[in-house]
Amino acid sequence: MHETSLIDYALNAVEARASQMGIQEVAEVGLVVGKAKAIPGLLERAFQIIRVKHPRCKEAVLHLDMREIRMQCSSCGMEYEVEDLMGDDRCPGCGSCDCRMVGGNELLVEYFIPRE
Repeated sequence: MHETSLIDYALNAVEARASQMGIQEVAEVGLVVGKAKAIPGLLERAFQIIRVKHPRCKEAVLHLDMREIRMQCSSCGMEYEVEDLMGDDRCPGCGSCDCRMVGGNELLVEYFIPRE
């Protein structure tokens, strides 16, 4: 489950920034994650497991903003959403297979809130 690595990476970034800011404990962490990157339920489970090894985040609550997978056709320029990357990702406008992902692969710490 690579979601544990993603959460560990994000919490390392939160811990480093919180340390720089003199924050001892983080109450909430907000992540933006593309659906091509991870499965929400597995991210939440990984957060519950991994947060305990991060002293500043051990009691934090996770807020996920999941982003849809968006494709763009190189032939006609149409943007469209797909459920997953394993299905038929041909352009619904012109039928071209020359399409690229333009969204849904994000992973970023949107915010964290210190515990008061």
